Amino acid sequence: MIDHKKFTFMMHCGAEEVPVKQLESLRCPEPDYDTGWTPVPHFEFQQEVKDSLSRGHMRIVNEAHAITHNKNQGDLGDRYFGLFQLEGGNGTCEIVGLRNSHDKTFAASLVMGMGVFVCDNLSFSGEVKVARKHTRYIQRDMPQLIAKAVANLNDLRGWQQERVEAYQETTLDTRALVNDLIMESFRSRALPPSQIGHVLAAWEDQPNHEKYAEEFGPRNAWSLFNAFTETFKNRVNPHVLSTRTQLLHGVFDNHIGLAKPVALQEV
Repeated sequence: MIDHKKFTFMMHCGAEEVPVKQLESLRCPEPDYDTGWTPVPHFEFQQEVKDSLSRGHMRIVNEAHAITHNKNQGDLGDRYFGLFQLEGGNGTCEIVGLRNSHDKTFAASLVMGMGVFVCDNLSFSGEVKVARKHTRYIQRDMPQLIAKAVANLNDLRGWQQERVEAYQETTLDTRALVNDLIMESFRSRALPPSQIGHVLAAWEDQPNHEKYAEEFGPRNAWSLFNAFTETFKNRVNPHVLSTRTQLLHGVFDNHIGLAKPVALQEV
């Protein structure tokens, strides 16, 4: 489960977390009309995403913004990273990650998913992805691309709700079932061997948790999934957290016989 108060950047390489208002004062280079390179101001990019989320009736409950690079000119700001945390429910948390550059390093990019990892070492992963190179007409195209990604997030949100309910309805009433899921997670590379014992310990300790009934529920696939994510939160490198979580979902979905009704692809 994702703690809304703790979800933030993992800072590397001299990145600086800044208030969103500071993005407005950063200088954006002029377009290169010979090559067609057309940078987009960081503030405008994140504002377009905010506006699209608002139009999609998604409320931002937490946000973080960071800038890095351009130190040779005595300033930061060539590269931007952002996180928007959306209001969720049923023990889930939806995250929107942003990335933009003014130094031709990477495209203006957006990822959405049930927890993504975005940091200044260029790690960028999620379940719905959109990227647009800084070429001519980017400012014309980005609103439509962002709107499409937000629409896909709505599909993902509905699917995630169905998935959680299916996990909650799948009883794990024998030790053999739990062991099978843990070993299958290991075989699929969702769980490193060093963490097997920690997952088992988290599963066995759940009934002793003071908020067990509220946060974990009965002995079912959802409570076992949370035993994994509790372990991942404290022991798994954030660079691989998103990949591990998606692999883990694959293991549980396969066990239940759950198939995605909507294909969520890069745009």
